[in-house]
Amino acid sequence: MRSSDQVIPLRLSRIIVASLILVPPSMGLRDESFDPDRQHPTGEEVGVQVWGGTQRPKVGLESAISDGTLFTAAILSTEFTNKYAGHDLLPGDEVTVRLPSGKNRTVKLFNRTGTVEVVPLFWESADERTLYVAFTMLTTNMQAIKILLKDKHPDHKSLYIQGKIEKLWTIYSFEEIMRSVSDKFKNWPIVFTGLSHGAVLAQAAAFRWKVLHPESSAQISIMSFNGYRWCDESYAYLIGSLFGTQLMPVVLGARSEMGNSFIWDSLPGFPKSLAVMPATTLVDINTGELHPCPGPNGLEACPDGPQPLSRTSVQFFYRASKYHTWPILMKALKAVYNYKLMAEP
Repeated sequence: MRSSDQVIPLRLSRIIVASLILVPPSMGLRDESFDPDRQHPTGEEVGVQVWGGTQRPKVGLESAISDGTLFTAAILSTEFTNKYAGHDLLPGDEVTVRLPSGKNRTVKLFNRTGTVEVVPLFWESADERTLYVAFTMLTTNMQAIKILLKDKHPDHKSLYIQGKIEKLWTIYSFEEIMRSVSDKFKNWPIVFTGLSHGAVLAQAAAFRWKVLHPESSAQISIMSFNGYRWCDESYAYLIGSLFGTQLMPVVLGARSEMGNSFIWDSLPGFPKSLAVMPATTLVDINTGELHPCPGPNGLEACPDGPQPLSRTSVQFFYRASKYHTWPILMKALKAVYNYKLMAEP
């Protein structure tokens, strides 16, 4: 059994960081049941509440922090992904997640599928009766180059990512695995999660599953970390309408040295032409303070949030290198736990 304290420090090479930043990831999925060109789809059309509605699922970021779900999702979407310690794990293998509280959580690999470019691992956490679908982050330089050179963005929809998600359904039995998960673990929450590139894959896959399987809608949530922009405004609004408080995008940053502003990871502000996920929460990596951006308009509700920067600027690369890595995510979530602990009466 492996544990989450066996962390190999993450050192992203300059080439990997540069390749990731240069990718214009406008990724979208066209589902025939929706017209993505409509600017404001309604909850009645998709069978769930819209922003501002009265019905909301009994989940959210605060709950995910307090019960350790958010930290577990972060560990499974970083250390135990296919890129790192999860590469050689087989269904039935167990790992130990060490929570900031000092408690251990045993998680078992239920199944896995995909290829190098999109590999979801399905995890069963009997301790909390929760399932996780964790997507690996960008894996190789060649993968980034392939996206950069071959990807097209008609109507702000990435053909490359659409193709990868489509292959999960048609070649890699993603839908069949999800059906078996839903059948075996009836009514268990299912958390789609990922960091960076894995974050947008998790969002895209969760969106497609929820659209095609509204009967399991209440089970599905997304906990994503430092995901960049991958779809246009109409799709972002639709995802926000579908998921409500079950959509939990997290972006990392810190207060500036002068103390009068915040500096956030630059990738969630890129590319400028695409949209930010609704209800993004900004996390100060040093203090653990949360800065919610409520509503359907993402970071527009947070004027100090990540602003679009030129992908060739020094600040863009600096902020990505400072706030976009796995160790920083772990530091931030531990700071969040300590902040919440200190805030308790």
